[in-house]
Amino acid sequence: MNLCNARLLLLLTVTLLLGACNNGEQSDPFFKVKSVEADVNTQPIKVYAEVELKFSPAVEEALNKGVSIPIKAIARITNDDRLGWTIIDHGLRWEIHYLPLSRRYQLKDLRSKQATTWPRLRHALGALRRITIELPPTELEPGNYRVELKIFLDRRKLPAPMRLPSLVSSDWQLETNWYKWPFQITK
Repeated sequence: MNLCNARLLLLLTVTLLLGACNNGEQSDPFFKVKSVEADVNTQPIKVYAEVELKFSPAVEEALNKGVSIPIKAIARITNDDRLGWTIIDHGLRWEIHYLPLSRRYQLKDLRSKQATTWPRLRHALGALRRITIELPPTELEPGNYRVELKIFLDRRKLPAPMRLPSLVSSDWQLETNWYKWPFQITK
């Protein structure tokens, strides 16, 4: 890392720490799972979710200053008959980048490496409104199960200087609770 990049990261870190202390600006950031359904009669099992994502001003500011914002969704199947024992889980990951020369936002699927560009951040986040996660093939014995889904800003994947501010500032703690969708397998 050259000296210019190190100074930029230090300046960005200080700016974000000061922003975390500023309570003057009220924001309403959230990550929300609105619904989950699954096709459990096919292999691979497909989990369909409708989510709503909104960044805080601090996250938007970091994004607009060149920090890539990582988002992760995890789906899993748990067995209710075995006290919530997780049978399989699988996740998807995306990154959102700001492209300053074109003034657009890029949404990149990190598995497929596909990237799309959007004129506004809300459009890029809106592209994640409906997601599909394919769980690895597995045989489910008869019983009671749940599909669970969670989506969050993956703070572990932020650049090193950003991790501490993301731990102490509620502006960076964007995640949902586990959304649960029960189902039963009978044979």
